[in-house]
Amino acid sequence: MALTLSSVDFIDTTGMRIIVEGTITASGNYGTASSNGDILSFNVQGVTIPSGGIPVFVEVFEAPAAGTTQSGWTYVYNPGTTQNNGIVQVFGNGASGQGQSQYTQGAAYASATPAVPATLKLRAYFPKGQ
Repeated sequence: MALTLSSVDFIDTTGMRIIVEGTITASGNYGTASSNGDILSFNVQGVTIPSGGIPVFVEVFEAPAAGTTQSGWTYVYNPGTTQNNGIVQVFGNGASGQGQSQYTQGAAYASATPAVPATLKLRAYFPKGQ
């Protein structure tokens, strides 16, 4: 697995949904020849998400330090059947001539690729009461 939800910064259970915010760390290679993305598990040691359901909506976005240019890559979350097997897909930016093509599967996350040096953040919405 090349994506890890490395920290959960915030869980809000006051509204109609459970909102989880955290940081994603990318390492290793992006996906495999046929995975169409990387698995992202919400299983973080010491953190319990008070919902048995899968997320109904997930945003993955870059959050670089002020004064740093964002890469322009697009991150799309595809839900799995559990909280631990959803997929994040990465699509290229127009500036690199990729025109929203999927990042090369099996390619290493490196300084010229989507997740490094960007800090990836996540905001996920889970159903309440499941």
